[in-house]
Amino acid sequence: MQKYKTLLFDVDDTLLDFGAAEREALRLLFKEQNIPLTAEIKTQYKEINQGLWSSFEEGELDRDEVVNMRFSLLFKEYDREVDGVLLEKSYRSYLEEEKQLVDGALELITDLQPQYELYIVTNGIKDAI
Repeated sequence: MQKYKTLLFDVDDTLLDFGAAEREALRLLFKEQNIPLTAEIKTQYKEINQGLWSSFEEGELDRDEVVNMRFSLLFKEYDREVDGVLLEKSYRSYLEEEKQLVDGALELITDLQPQYELYIVTNGIKDAI
């Protein structure tokens, strides 16, 4: 006897490789800006981004502040003023283009589909999925 009828899958890093998509979107954004994306810049971006999302989780910032500030703060570290909102829009467009499946995800869904109702859920931004 089947215990469950419905299965829910979180899209990020369960079905889609968000990390790979994020890395590629960041690479394309920096290419667009004619700036080499170094390991140091990647590390700095991760630190700034994670710090902002932590502030969001603590209720100190809202989502729009997080995404619209991260590139301004990153480039400020390198003495460059940028329009954070504009860079976020560009980054988001690259992120929306990058949809890379986690290895085995398609096979898993294909195998489960005849037996269950399958749904994708996310706490991410709908345009990015």
